[in-house]
Amino acid sequence: MPLIEIPWVRTLMADRYIDCEVARLMAYNVAYMQSQDLIPTKEASMSKVFGSETVQRVTEASLDILGMYGTLGREDKWAPLKGRVQEHWMNAFAGTIAAGTSEIQRNIIAGRGLGLPRG
Repeated sequence: MPLIEIPWVRTLMADRYIDCEVARLMAYNVAYMQSQDLIPTKEASMSKVFGSETVQRVTEASLDILGMYGTLGREDKWAPLKGRVQEHWMNAFAGTIAAGTSEIQRNIIAGRGLGLPRG
């Protein structure tokens, strides 16, 4: 049975597709605000957190679908997609640290977006 015919795989792929579309639209919103000379402080932080965590969710979904084969690198002849899943998975976690950790971005969202005091 092809993977795409397995119900949980279809659901997982649909969920990750939704995440990717939301991340793309959030990034477009930030770019639009900048083109209008607006400062997208909280919006940029929201886009960064959601986008980098979406990358993690997509790579984790890939590993869920491919199983242990997904952990094989490009040098392994059995590696699906020439080992790119492993590479993406290893790089996915750097995105939540680069340009400010997700926790720092959440503090910006809480302070500037929601007006909450620093804790």
